[in-house]
Amino acid sequence: MRSAVLAAAAILGLQLAGASLPAGVVHLDLPAISNVTTAAIDYLPTAAGGRPHGILALVPGCNGSGADMLAEKPWVDFARANGFILVAFTFVSKEEDLRDEVGYYDASAGSGAAAASALKKLGAGRIPVFMYGFSGGAHFTSSFAEHFPQLLKGWCAASFETKERRAKIAKDDAKGKRPPGIVACGSEDPRLGASISYYGRGRAAGRKWTWVELDGLVHERSPALEDFARRYFIQLLGKKGPGVWMDTGSGEDVAHSSASAKTLKTWLPSEALVAEWRKLCAVKRDGVIEHVVKTKLKGYEQISLFLRLPQNAQPAGVLCLSLLANSPIEVRERIRSGDVGRSDRLLKFAAERNLAVIAWGSRSLWDPTRNWDDLPRADAKRIDSNFDLVANAWDSAVDYFVRKYGIPASGYLMCGASGAAQYAQRLALRRPGRFLAVHVHIASSFDLPVKGGASLLWCVTTGENEMGYARSRKFFRAARDLHYPIVYKAYPGLGHEGNAHTAALGLACFDYALAEQARAMKLSGGKSAQPDWADIFSSAPFVADIFNQAIHSKFDYFSVPLEFRMLLPS
Repeated sequence: MRSAVLAAAAILGLQLAGASLPAGVVHLDLPAISNVTTAAIDYLPTAAGGRPHGILALVPGCNGSGADMLAEKPWVDFARANGFILVAFTFVSKEEDLRDEVGYYDASAGSGAAAASALKKLGAGRIPVFMYGFSGGAHFTSSFAEHFPQLLKGWCAASFETKERRAKIAKDDAKGKRPPGIVACGSEDPRLGASISYYGRGRAAGRKWTWVELDGLVHERSPALEDFARRYFIQLLGKKGPGVWMDTGSGEDVAHSSASAKTLKTWLPSEALVAEWRKLCAVKRDGVIEHVVKTKLKGYEQISLFLRLPQNAQPAGVLCLSLLANSPIEVRERIRSGDVGRSDRLLKFAAERNLAVIAWGSRSLWDPTRNWDDLPRADAKRIDSNFDLVANAWDSAVDYFVRKYGIPASGYLMCGASGAAQYAQRLALRRPGRFLAVHVHIASSFDLPVKGGASLLWCVTTGENEMGYARSRKFFRAARDLHYPIVYKAYPGLGHEGNAHTAALGLACFDYALAEQARAMKLSGGKSAQPDWADIFSSAPFVADIFNQAIHSKFDYFSVPLEFRMLLPS
């Protein structure tokens, strides 16, 4: 049995090796129980024998070893950080008894009383108790919450199936004696229907329960769910007020009075959990979230932004993709499938660095064959005014994603090619505070550099045969005169097209920007993540000649003609 559990753990990427049990674990065998062949607990007292603030009980999957679960670092760290006694149950019943639901799954048949007695000896009744169970352990957890509600402060049951005749839910919640709980299941788990049914019956009985459907997950444990459960328990521990009700379908807030017991509204103990709950269960099946905002611009009345969150983790940053696409449907499909360009690896880059992705389809609201100073003043003013409206709408959509899904509000990376690059650089100039770095390739048309643009790293690539080559050099000189941190490269022989070299340079600039961001955070003691680009570039060890395609030591600074001179910090 233990080898099977460890093999399953290896498949799930979980750290369950019994040899890594933390020091101080106590093992206790429980009294004999009908239809249960093994019953035991392992528990880890609070550090240095300090007074416990609570108990966290873990129940593994079908006939699983509690000791293995007790060895998992996230649970141990959580218990130690919050002064909890960490308890893990081990129950084993014959498979035929489990199928007939007369084994340990049913807490009313003996296993629940044994667990309750053990928990009371550790302080249950005087200190709060929380319970988490997966699969068979979730079946036991939900049953224990029904039959011993007075002992639990909160619980989470993930991926379980139960027969309705056994899982009776009493309609006696008027006095609020039933503990809140999380019912969770993967969208691809065969147990999903039974879990939804159980949750619905609990809501009909007035339970303050939370529903979580984990997008794309089969029958397996979810680190993201378990992290959410731990945060949920802490919110319950210090809960003040009635909590909040959410619509499980739309993910929107609903008034408490409108949360009918007959609907699948979900309850959360605090608004602090709303963004994380939405991230867990409001993502569409393809993993891409769409948000549409009005632009107030005739002919371009709305813009659709698409968000793809990283798997099972809080995003470390955001990669923005300005794309050439014929419709929002095409943008969604390209983000879903990973096809954002033949010569780049942008989505892989984002996944490897745990970045959320925001993408949209670009629109040309200017003359793509002219720079800012090639336009009549009236035309330039009109174009600026129009794109200001678009930038406002884009900013509003990003604020929505920040608010609803908890992504970072700034420090973004952004890239675009051709017309999408024109869009990207105009957006970066209007919202420089959002961005850490931007890469634009073969933009052909450029807007007027402004002082605020010096706060982010620029990478501008083009081809010497590209129709906007001279205009790109004009942008470079104007940006450099405003002390922009800028890396410019025009490739000999390249026209209006991309290649692997331009993509690699853009990604290298992004990695450099992320490294400098991390360095700035470390130097400031976590107070600021904004690199001091002026200082970084002023002390650059290299100077590049952008026309002759050469790199020199900083000691040869004046040997490079001013028109072609570019500082290179790395």
